[in-house]
Amino acid sequence: MKNSIFIRNPDIVTRIDDNEALLFNPQDANLVCINETGLYVWNICEKECFKEAIVEKIIQEYDFSSREAVAQDLDTFLNVLEKAGFLGRKVKEA
Repeated sequence: MKNSIFIRNPDIVTRIDDNEALLFNPQDANLVCINETGLYVWNICEKECFKEAIVEKIIQEYDFSSREAVAQDLDTFLNVLEKAGFLGRKVKEA
């Protein structure tokens, strides 16, 4: 079975302001603002992390009950950041 591992682009500049952050990609001048949960995920992705492990951490940190909703929202968030060049994805065999 293949599993996606996510890792932050090391070139991204992060500016944290309270519980939000601005992410700047100097390669293409792309800028994105992320909320508290997005910042939590961003920090997790500082090291390589499987998507399912991120889901587990979010559920534990924020006491969400719907794993499916968390996984769906996480997919959307990760895909946006990946397409914008903020995150990279590796596929590893499990």
